[in-house]
Amino acid sequence: MKTTNTATSAVTEGGVSLRAAGLNEYVTIARPDHWFKNIFMLPGMLFAYLVYQTPLEPAFFLKVISGIACTCLIASANYVINEYLDVQFDRFHPVKKFRSGVQTVLNPYYVILQWFLLAASGLLLSLYINLPFMLLEAFLLFMGLMYNVKPFRTKDRVYLDMFHVRYTDANIPAMAVSVVCNYFLTRMFVFEGGRYNDRVTFVLFVIFTLLGLGLNQFFLWFLVEQADVGIKLSKFIAVGLASIFNYFAKKYLVF
Repeated sequence: MKTTNTATSAVTEGGVSLRAAGLNEYVTIARPDHWFKNIFMLPGMLFAYLVYQTPLEPAFFLKVISGIACTCLIASANYVINEYLDVQFDRFHPVKKFRSGVQTVLNPYYVILQWFLLAASGLLLSLYINLPFMLLEAFLLFMGLMYNVKPFRTKDRVYLDMFHVRYTDANIPAMAVSVVCNYFLTRMFVFEGGRYNDRVTFVLFVIFTLLGLGLNQFFLWFLVEQADVGIKLSKFIAVGLASIFNYFAKKYLVF
């Protein structure tokens, strides 16, 4: 049962009185603590720099910072509607029920205003870089709406079940496509040529890619299970070590 007290801006849910959300709660639902994830934009920027040899000028670094900042703003806009629209589901989740959006009452008008300000700020800042980049940021915002808002709400649609494909089976073609794309990108932009014919080069490339994947899994297992290192730090170390192996193995044994 839900009752509302307009004088205290509180809502009673099942006999539990919830206070109205304050500034801290509205900041929290934007999840600024998740902005660090956008550091994974840097490899793409590095790749573009290697291809186009952009001059390292102050304007270049300002655009890099602006690109990361506007992506953080758009991501926060998506997080805001996700937190608000998922409140009724999160109440029954063993972990998510402690989120600030569940523990307090979010005003829908403030949520809409917050979403609009974050989205508008992100799009305007992305326009400073160029129009194509703004269109990419707009697509990121659009995906957030499709993911969270009815009647689309793609997060509730289990696509693999629709095709009766197990996720473990779906991973096989996904891995195959990624290896082939990785091979051609490596041939085009990293190593100029191979020491063997194309068929042998491709086979060796696949073998060392799979070995790198195995090493990645082993390092992750060892650090987490045996060395008691945190999962995030373990992933960072495992990916780094596997990347070093992949680079030198392909440089000296494949290409």
